Amino acid sequence: MELSVKIDALVTTYKVVMASLLVFLSFLNFAETFAIPKFWRIFRDAMPDQPLPLLTTAVLESHGILPFLAVLWPAVGLFVIFMSKQISTSVYVPVCMLIVTAVQLATTWLALFLPMISLVNGMSDSPK
Repeated sequence: MELSVKIDALVTTYKVVMASLLVFLSFLNFAETFAIPKFWRIFRDAMPDQPLPLLTTAVLESHGILPFLAVLWPAVGLFVIFMSKQISTSVYVPVCMLIVTAVQLATTWLALFLPMISLVNGMSDSPK
């Protein structure tokens, strides 16, 4: 087997793996954006007089743009994966989009669970 054929097979495998990872993380990211309004109601009912952490407030108030971003990052990554003719571009850009998607996912999870953590800590600190 020729070296160029092996390299082409390796690049194709890499592209499929990266595309799969992007689609999977983006699905999680997109799905969680629909839970944000439910968390808003939970926080309003469970913690009516307590201020929410800044990160939580920022995520709750920007829930309209988060689905767009959850679709944008993988769209850019997939476009570059399958349309780029340069190997370096089809390696670096999807990795960056994967990192950005993972950071958005982790930040949103953290923002939604910070008030829950403080609520549970407040319950455990209260006198019996």
